[in-house]
Amino acid sequence: MSELLLELRQAGVDSRVDSALRGLRLLEDLNNILLDDQEWGAVCEKADPIRLYMDPKLRYSKKAYFQFVRDCHSAGLIRWAPVVRGRVTVFCVAKKTGKQRLVVDCRATNRRFWRRPYLPMGTGSSWGEILLEDDADLWVSLSDIKDYFYACGIDDDLSSYFCLDDVPGWLVAELEGNDSRFSHFYGRDSVAPAFRVLPMGFSWAIHLAHTAHMTIAKGALGGVNLAQDGRPAQPIAAGVPSALV
Repeated sequence: MSELLLELRQAGVDSRVDSALRGLRLLEDLNNILLDDQEWGAVCEKADPIRLYMDPKLRYSKKAYFQFVRDCHSAGLIRWAPVVRGRVTVFCVAKKTGKQRLVVDCRATNRRFWRRPYLPMGTGSSWGEILLEDDADLWVSLSDIKDYFYACGIDDDLSSYFCLDDVPGWLVAELEGNDSRFSHFYGRDSVAPAFRVLPMGFSWAIHLAHTAHMTIAKGALGGVNLAQDGRPAQPIAAGVPSALV
């Protein structure tokens, strides 16, 4: 797990992405995406219980789990939840590079939310629909965002639905350096670490992260034409950028 923890230490919330995400109308009120009490009650009556999967080493070794929480805290990925509204677990899968990818099992929490709406995205086929005007030159630039979901910060309310297994208050005191702002946690037998970034297993994560990404792209590129599936392609004219986001 050392490669994973190294990557976690290099992650963290990006202020530009965080600002764009918090500005989304969907997140102004969580009731926009949450089931109400009656709808949630109906789900609880009909749905089978879910047993979340957790990496065996983290589940059965307090030493390993506490170290995992330390690394997540060091990377700025968690906060301490005063209220627990949902639980998640974590495990790892191998990447093609031989490194490990952190996976968050959010299946139980996902039941609390509405199914996300369709979101048109840019794919390779979208480029095939673009027309280049006779007097226009085509210049192409590619970019990728490393650990993008870990750059998307979420507020305390949404964070409370993505709580990991509890840790003792003394660990909170150790990690916060006895900061008085967190003193109400220090004497507790159990405190819940909660993700303060978008967990990749959250059913709304791609929708929210991609919408924030498009907001940033439009702001940076001005009057950009977005190439998206199922949308009419805009001809590329001289001086007018197009983007596949």
